Amino acid sequence: MLRWIPSEGGEGEKTGEDALKAAKDVLRSGGVVAVLGIGGFHLAVNALNEQAVRRLRVKKHRPTKPFAVMMSSEAVEVHCVSSAGEWQALTSAVRPIVLLQKRPDSPVAGEVAPGMDRLGVFLPYTGIQVLLMEDEDLSALVMTSGNLSGEPLAYEVEDGLRRLAGLAEGFLVHNRPILRPVDDSVLYVDGDVPRVIRRGRGMVPEGFRIGRGDEAAPVVLAVGGDLKNAVAVAAKGKLWLSPHIGDLDSPRAREGFRRQIEWQLETLGVAPDVVAHDLHPGYVSTAEALGNWEKTLGVQHHHAHLAAVITEHRATGPVLGVILDGTGYGEDGGIWGGEMLLGDCRSVLRIGHLEPLRMVVGDQGTREPWRLVVNYFYDLELWDRWADFVVDRLGIPDRSLEVLIRVLKSRYPGYRSSSAGRLFDVVGALVSRRKEATFEGELPMGLEAQVDPGVKERYNFHITERDGRWMVSPGILDAVCLDLAAGRQDRVATKLHRGFAAAWAEAAFRAATRHGVSTIAVGGGVWQNRWLLRWFVEDLENRGLRVLIPRRWPAGDGGLAAGQAAVALAKLREGGG
Repeated sequence: MLRWIPSEGGEGEKTGEDALKAAKDVLRSGGVVAVLGIGGFHLAVNALNEQAVRRLRVKKHRPTKPFAVMMSSEAVEVHCVSSAGEWQALTSAVRPIVLLQKRPDSPVAGEVAPGMDRLGVFLPYTGIQVLLMEDEDLSALVMTSGNLSGEPLAYEVEDGLRRLAGLAEGFLVHNRPILRPVDDSVLYVDGDVPRVIRRGRGMVPEGFRIGRGDEAAPVVLAVGGDLKNAVAVAAKGKLWLSPHIGDLDSPRAREGFRRQIEWQLETLGVAPDVVAHDLHPGYVSTAEALGNWEKTLGVQHHHAHLAAVITEHRATGPVLGVILDGTGYGEDGGIWGGEMLLGDCRSVLRIGHLEPLRMVVGDQGTREPWRLVVNYFYDLELWDRWADFVVDRLGIPDRSLEVLIRVLKSRYPGYRSSSAGRLFDVVGALVSRRKEATFEGELPMGLEAQVDPGVKERYNFHITERDGRWMVSPGILDAVCLDLAAGRQDRVATKLHRGFAAAWAEAAFRAATRHGVSTIAVGGGVWQNRWLLRWFVEDLENRGLRVLIPRRWPAGDGGLAAGQAAVALAKLREGGG
């Protein structure tokens, strides 16, 4: 049964056709409707109404992160450019959100995906959604997760009425209880190959065979990381990766994380013999593992990323992994993020990395990237040359800058960081003139949207070998500033992407040649950048090397637990767990 329940202060409840009409009237008037699907609530507004989308952003506390848009098949043709492979993904049984190129003349509100060249688009997959969108003027609706930013998805009617009452004018619900919440899956299509960004509805539960189904095999629970969290259970010869849980930065999110673990173990009817976790001592997921389970195993972050790819492709023998992301706790206590590892699921050797910098800026730098910019320029000895340019371009507050410079000049050791993601944050801040970011990856995503594949120029990243390790230098900021100062801003993003891809391909080729390896694997969230991945893979395949790319689960931290479980199993099998 279809029901319309107005938020507090609205008119009375309605059912059937009257309920549907009430919801449509609210959408046409620019209001927000909470629509119950099969995995939880969506918050819906008319995607063509700029003011309505902006109002939803304010209510949801989501200033700039892109919204997904549900469209009718006809509307997709009007608003987006799509390939045969993308249509196949859109119309598959999964019905995922697919990243599609937005047409320049599309009337979809700019506030839906500010600064981006693509829209996350999906087709209606429930009867309610089909009925809601049957009229042409409602054929493109923002459909974003029914929650406040940082909280888990609301999926029960009563809970939704409590938590979403301040966000929506009313609720369009049905009478079919939802047993477990699940977000929509998200992917993009590379050629004809889907690349998963977020696993959810339609993709879970699905067990991936990793053994022979031996009932006596150890059961492993892997708790993932703190960003884009998903957990995994390896049992009875299969690996089960949970749906997307999200960032564990709120009490509600952490409660959702605990419930998912409980549900997953209960559904499979198993108890873990060992719990695998990240090495980061400050992670909530690590504390949960150490505080609630007797036998635990720490797995280095980038080793887990590599193991996830090895496991998916069932690769044998040593594999050279190029693992690029924002943050991963290293075995030396530093923050890694631009790594070359050689090995397998049991063990790896760090044979290369982005040249580390001394960082005094912590997590605050991802929210206020001007701090990262100053830190990078200072440690690369470029600050004296470009200080006035950087301060003017980013509008850095005098007092805050003075404090940071004082710390940089002090003997405060900070930490060493080889993060690839943070380098893209720095360049993104300079190009966009943004001194703040509202979500992780915002500035790098903006850079990706500015890439012009017709531009063939690239920045030159120097590669050196020291003590048996290949080092890729991040020292291209002088060249970036010269381009920006000369008004060549439109070329910076492409030159960065081409140069970075070429440098890592060259470093990987040299290392593979030295170690007699023919298989390269990529992992980490940076590889969800389509241009970096494409140019890196093309370079190495043209040299005769095989490149393994994540497909079944995300390259980023959404697939981390799969790799943690694989490492734990490998160590248990050899008796080292």
